[in-house]
Amino acid sequence: LPKQPAKFGLEGKKWVVEKQHGNSQLTITDTNMSQSVNVYNCTNSLLVVKGKVNSITLKNCTKFSLVFDNIVAVVEFINSQRLKAQVCAYNSI
Repeated sequence: LPKQPAKFGLEGKKWVVEKQHGNSQLTITDTNMSQSVNVYNCTNSLLVVKGKVNSITLKNCTKFSLVFDNIVAVVEFINSQRLKAQVCAYNSI
């Protein structure tokens, strides 16, 4: 099987982050509450999500760090190991 390319981008209302390996520069900034973030098969990487999104799902990830500002519904970790998650909520005045 040929190696699948890494993905990082907005597809409809879903941010897709796939097969990122050793990437600490992943940042999603242009977000809104109707969008979800789906992270699949990533290792040794960092994702920063700015703003407020509906949900974040991490699946089949290892040694992955997630930093996010705000969320409407849920953060899910499925079949993943050695994760770190940090909420950086703030109140704008």
